[in-house]
Amino acid sequence: MFKYNDYGKSFQQEAPEFWRRAVHFARTGENPPDQPYQVEIHPLSRRTHICHLRCADCHGRFLQRGEGLDSNNYAILLRDLKALQVPSIVLSGAYSDPTMNDAMLWGILDNLRGTWPVKLHTFGINLNPLLRRKIIETALAAPEGGSYLTISKLTVDPEVYQALCHPMQNPELVLQEEEENLKALFRETESLPEKKLNVRINCRLTKINSHREQLVALLAWVKAYSPLVSVRFTTDYFPTLAPEDYRDYFYRELFVGAAEAEGMFQDALEKSYFPRDRAS
Repeated sequence: MFKYNDYGKSFQQEAPEFWRRAVHFARTGENPPDQPYQVEIHPLSRRTHICHLRCADCHGRFLQRGEGLDSNNYAILLRDLKALQVPSIVLSGAYSDPTMNDAMLWGILDNLRGTWPVKLHTFGINLNPLLRRKIIETALAAPEGGSYLTISKLTVDPEVYQALCHPMQNPELVLQEEEENLKALFRETESLPEKKLNVRINCRLTKINSHREQLVALLAWVKAYSPLVSVRFTTDYFPTLAPEDYRDYFYRELFVGAAEAEGMFQDALEKSYFPRDRAS
């Protein structure tokens, strides 16, 4: 039931009765909840593993994908979810990036407007000025707060970026584009009304990007360009659908355990003087 991750924690806080019923249903198979707590939409699910990057630890190649939907059918889906009074819609990529198809994402944001907050998981590479403006306008039109952008940023070092992310173009230029977009986003969101659009950085730790100096540099970069943005360090999970040779590679070359990651995180926090209330 994802009790210990961010979804589970927000689930328990925002919908405690629904959480209780969902747990009861999971344990007994009796009395299912009346409606989903949250629906996650992957706008690029009809394509074959498409992304800006080819991350060394990505499990997307092992997913079985459906045919997906076109723009008109996404509008119908969101209309039906609205009728069901589903309280939360998350836009993610299932190991791709929902910003890769601007037109598709633009149409989905149009259908979110006025009904749901924006909840978007992405890299920063394609957060261009027009898309940033669209996201902000949709967040401002949400009836309540709760909009957020969770942006994956794994390093500030071009060599590490190349080793971990394998971008489709020059790694230094791609990393520069990512960082310029993020700095502009920080500037554009800091003057928004409180709680209208929360921006946070998510750094997935592997053996490639978890050295102390790299984590300190990442925290220092965020601290230099925004007084508000938080940073969350996470470890990757066991790729259960992967073949055995990939899992062996994953554990040998990439995997960082939770206890080890906690030590790295605390050490980097102290060395960078990053505010503790903005890091987790």
